[in-house]
Amino acid sequence: FLFEDDGELLAISRSGGKQADLERAKPPYQEWQRGVLPEYIGGPLLAMWGDHYLVGGRRSTGDGPVTTLYWLSDSDELVAFAALPSGGDNSYPGFVAFDENRGLVSWYSSHEKDDQGNPITAIYLAELHKKPQ
Repeated sequence: FLFEDDGELLAISRSGGKQADLERAKPPYQEWQRGVLPEYIGGPLLAMWGDHYLVGGRRSTGDGPVTTLYWLSDSDELVAFAALPSGGDNSYPGFVAFDENRGLVSWYSSHEKDDQGNPITAIYLAELHKKPQ
């Protein structure tokens, strides 16, 4: 969930296995507008970074699941901009903005292996920098 300055609530929810829903409601949150996003987003993140909506979560690819970050456009389209090092069981990104151009993202993944070749599940942290526009 993301609460806007005007009180409007914005949410991303999982819907089946092939898509996600983008939902909006104004106080008192009795009536919802729902739209369909073109991809399934597992363990979704929704945050504001400056004047951009940041979306993240597990994306299904031909090579397996990958924690991916997107921009949500003004027309409610997802624009992928980063595939985080991930594989196996992974997702649930979190985000903290330091300023308009720098932030931290965390996520968990089991793409690394121990000395015996067994998957290790670990939490990762990366610093993000926006490119100047």
